[in-house]
Amino acid sequence: MRTLVLSISVLLVLLATARAQTVDDLETAPPPPTPAAPPHAAPPPAPAAHPYAPVAEKRFEREGFTVGVGLGLGSLSIEDSSGAGVGLSLRMGGMVSERLGILGEIESVTHFEDGVSWTSSFLGPAILGFVSDQVWLTGGLGVTWISLSDGYVEAETTSGGALLFGAGVDVHQSGTFAVSIELRVHAGSIDGVSTGAGKIGVGFQWY
Repeated sequence: MRTLVLSISVLLVLLATARAQTVDDLETAPPPPTPAAPPHAAPPPAPAAHPYAPVAEKRFEREGFTVGVGLGLGSLSIEDSSGAGVGLSLRMGGMVSERLGILGEIESVTHFEDGVSWTSSFLGPAILGFVSDQVWLTGGLGVTWISLSDGYVEAETTSGGALLFGAGVDVHQSGTFAVSIELRVHAGSIDGVSTGAGKIGVGFQWY
């Protein structure tokens, strides 16, 4: 009987010791690992530049100093006489804004007859205004005179007041350069004699 009680006591002590060891193992065991965050998706690669992508053309601009020249065919008249001729114009000045400019103008139309050249000229300031991106008008007030030359002797009349009118349309615009089809006319009076000239032609303008 005594032996049985002793055996049961030893068994209970062993069970208590094993249970205590299990509790200690549970308390000292490391926490379970935190699950790893899902990998972030990498951004898609930038599209490669096309080797033949078109280069953007520079926007046409009108600003600052401007100079131009015009050539064409026309006619001049002195009182009741008139004749066909060739015309030349030079102008330079500055643009006040994208559509408004102030220029100095020189216009001339020359008629050739019997070895003599007759030239009607205009000189004066003018206003240049664009009514649209391509269409423009110009007008000015200045002086006019007539020149005669036979290749040996040249003569000029006295000058008189004159008006200038012009209109045109830009048929090509690139960067700061424009090509236009234009009409220019000047008319005035010299010592009571009516004079005038006009031409239609091509103009080249740099802004």
